[in-house]
Amino acid sequence: RRRVLLWAYARGDVIRRAATVAAVAALAGCTGPPATVPAAATVVTFGDSVPAGTSCGCTAFPELYARRIAAESIDLARPGLTAAGMRAQLDTPQAADAVRRASVVLIMIGANDLAAAFESGRGGAAYASAAASVRRDVGASLSRIRAWRGAGLPVIVLGYWNVVEDGEV
Repeated sequence: RRRVLLWAYARGDVIRRAATVAAVAALAGCTGPPATVPAAATVVTFGDSVPAGTSCGCTAFPELYARRIAAESIDLARPGLTAAGMRAQLDTPQAADAVRRASVVLIMIGANDLAAAFESGRGGAAYASAAASVRRDVGASLSRIRAWRGAGLPVIVLGYWNVVEDGEV
C-alpha cells in the first residue's frame, strides 16, 4: 500500500502543486541562481528529518541550495519535529537570531504530524485533524517570522514528494 504525504490543503490544487514542484526543482539546482544574491546571504531552514538530511546519506537540500546561491546555511530542521514543535522552536534565542540574519527562510514540516494520523487507524478524520493542526501551526510560525522581519523576507513553504513507499523511507 502506498501513501503519499501531502498537506491536505494542497490536495487537488494544481497551482500549489506546480509551485511546489518549481520550488523543489530550484532547490535541487535545476535552475540558475537568482540574478542578484545579497551580500552575506543566509538561508535559514526549519523542518523535520527531510530538510535535516537524516538517513539520506547525502548533503541536505538546504545546504545545496545555500551553496547554489553562495549563501551561508543555518539548518535548524530536526528529525521527528512536528509543526507544533517548529512553532515552539521559534521561541528559542537560536531561532530568533537565525531569522533576524536570514535572507530567505525555508520551511518543510508536517510529515510527522500526518504519519501519526495514518498510524492511528482512525481514517480520514485523523488525517483532516492533523492537516488542520499543521495549517494552524505553520500559519502561526509564518506570522511570528513576519513579526520579526516583515513581509520583505522571502519564506518558502515546501511540500513533500513521495518519500514514503510501502512504509519504508
